[in-house]
Amino acid sequence: MHERALNAFGKERLYLYNASSTNCQLFITDLLENSGLMKEIIKKFVMQDAGTLINSLPPLIQNFINGITNSASFF
Repeated sequence: MHERALNAFGKERLYLYNASSTNCQLFITDLLENSGLMKEIIKKFVMQDAGTLINSLPPLIQNFINGITNSASFF
């Protein structure tokens, strides 16, 4: 499952976090779609509108969120 998504999308999309775009929602969607397990009802649940919430935060907070999660990817 993971290997298929990695080959299809690359390391940056799977491993570099951005709260409003390459987030956990996209990660789960990529894994399930590339494994043929995605169903419309699952996609609707996983892809809830988190972007609006994140984009409403001040840029400093957005950068902080992305920085913390990106630094965690190195460990």
